Amino acid sequence: LNKDYARSMTIQDRGYAFLNPESRHDLQHGTCGYIDDNGQWQELLNLTNAASLGTFKAPVTVTKMRSEDEQCGPLLGSGTEEVDRSTTAGGSGTLAGVPVDASVTLSYKTSSDFGAVLHCPQPITRAGYKHKAPFRDWAKANAAALLLRFPDVRSNGFYVVTKTYSTPEAHTHAWTNPSSNVAIKFKVGSAGVAEVGPALDYSQTSSGSAWN
Repeated sequence: LNKDYARSMTIQDRGYAFLNPESRHDLQHGTCGYIDDNGQWQELLNLTNAASLGTFKAPVTVTKMRSEDEQCGPLLGSGTEEVDRSTTAGGSGTLAGVPVDASVTLSYKTSSDFGAVLHCPQPITRAGYKHKAPFRDWAKANAAALLLRFPDVRSNGFYVVTKTYSTPEAHTHAWTNPSSNVAIKFKVGSAGVAEVGPALDYSQTSSGSAWN
């Protein structure tokens, strides 16, 4: 499912999406490597570290971008859509027409043979470098030497990490049965429905497999 998930999530325009998210300590911008058959990142070199580069020359001067945080609701893969939104009361009071301590359940289905959902309850931090060109030029100039030193690149591809999206908590789910659906339940606090995005209560699925 790893490659299908990554392919499905390209619609979000946030780079390569991991079904099993990597730790930000293991996947860092400024490094290069490949993604193995298990969908895991394998670092080969740190292009900003002379000791790691060894005989390879460093790319030309690169400039880091200013890190930015963003809060977003569930991100859906290609062909995945929200099909239901239901509210359940959990208290006696009401606020803007929504019961206090209510819960909201969002349900998703896929119109194709593959569905994907990514939910990040906390803000996502974008960090990395302003320009891809210096890294692209470096990879082209060193392609032959990289293939000779790291033969796994030939069958697994080669990536240079120029930008990362990280968050303290991420939940991913992918499924292949169009008749199944996935549901996420949120707690709605005193601010009302506006809290649905970040205020994750718990996640559940009826598709027969667990969240990552």
